[in-house]
Amino acid sequence: MPRNMASDTIDFPSYLQMSVDFFSAPAIIEEARKSRKIGGLTFPFAELLIAGGVVPIFVPRLNKGRRYDVINAAIAARNALGMRNIARGLDFLRSVDGSGTVINVAGGIINDIISSLNETYEDAAKDAINTGTPIDHCYGARALFGLYKKLGHLIDVNLGIDLRCSVFFNYHESLEINKFVKNNYILDMPYEDSAAGLDFYEQEVWDFLRFQEKATGRRFDEAKFRNVLEDANAAKELIKGVFLDIAPGDVLPCSPATFSVLNSLLVYSQIDYNSRLQRYVEGLKALVQEMHDRVDQPSKRFDATGRPRLIYTPMFGGFEPEIAQYADEIGARVYYPDWVIYGACEPVKTTGNLVRNYAEGLMRFQHGFGFNNEEMANNIVSVARRMKADGIIFCEVFGCRSMCTGHRMLKDLIRHDGLELPVNVITFNNIGDSIGQVKTRVSAMVEMLKGR
Repeated sequence: MPRNMASDTIDFPSYLQMSVDFFSAPAIIEEARKSRKIGGLTFPFAELLIAGGVVPIFVPRLNKGRRYDVINAAIAARNALGMRNIARGLDFLRSVDGSGTVINVAGGIINDIISSLNETYEDAAKDAINTGTPIDHCYGARALFGLYKKLGHLIDVNLGIDLRCSVFFNYHESLEINKFVKNNYILDMPYEDSAAGLDFYEQEVWDFLRFQEKATGRRFDEAKFRNVLEDANAAKELIKGVFLDIAPGDVLPCSPATFSVLNSLLVYSQIDYNSRLQRYVEGLKALVQEMHDRVDQPSKRFDATGRPRLIYTPMFGGFEPEIAQYADEIGARVYYPDWVIYGACEPVKTTGNLVRNYAEGLMRFQHGFGFNNEEMANNIVSVARRMKADGIIFCEVFGCRSMCTGHRMLKDLIRHDGLELPVNVITFNNIGDSIGQVKTRVSAMVEMLKGR
């Protein structure tokens, strides 16, 4: 368990609440299925599903990871006592895991957010290879393919979004070809940024909405869509506040290792808003407020003065989580601002033609990844500056033949602009591969930054 994580967790009720909500997906979906349809998705665009009366789910959340019994106990205790009392006492955990102290078990719940999800991805990626998925496909595509093979039957309708990545397009297509999911739809992307391209995207959104209506028997509600967009915009603004207001400061609400795991929680949970948007917004408000409160309390805050700020990106296609813990141990901090960089945290206008507005939001997402690597590199540098980053860890995912080759353009851009922003490129294939070598490179980068 990362240093200080247990002590951070036991007195961080809003964090514990969002963690339990994240891991309680199997129970949420089982209850929702009695009266509603379930919609799967890969990228953070759940609003279309929600406005169509569908419960969104990021499929990896449906996997029951290790110590799922602890999560079930937390849900039961939360319902009976309330999360703040649980965070203070945590007596319910003694009956589940008597082998460790209460504080360590509490920290273990949060640690499971990422470690259990990583194990889920690892098993799924291996299963995908055994099923015949090309080994040169990127880790993210392999893992999601394996997860849909195992859990896709729980989905009533599935939304895929095309990117400038042939592997991800093939992954989306393969779900239908292999009959892992029924009612699969892939939003095609326009390959030009123009009025005609936006018209195309708007029609694609309308086509999906009609497809969804036919698949679920529920009509898309435009009035509800406006409310959904307003809630989603509130969530995005809160998430941006964590990355752009709190993360750059020298005083953090918790240890850097804990804050890194919290970053991961936000990246994964934004995809489907933990399947309950309004509750998610309420939880985020409480979380951000508690962060500010902790920063104001000397006994709870963490002084990160002198600790280099490292941005790790892209991480959505597969990443090495141990780096964040290791960075904490050697006096640095690692952040995961993927959705801020790639445009998924920008608000959607809630006046006028809402569907066209949403198409504009999707277009921004395409610009976030970049219609080319130069555009993507500019987005990374822009966010790095706003976060006062001291360095960038660029994750070159094996098998990615488009976006992850962008580190060359990123280095050229930084050099051209005369910025003191070193880029450390690490090659990623599977979690744990060459971790010693990766730590050596990160350590050298941190030593260099501290020596400035």
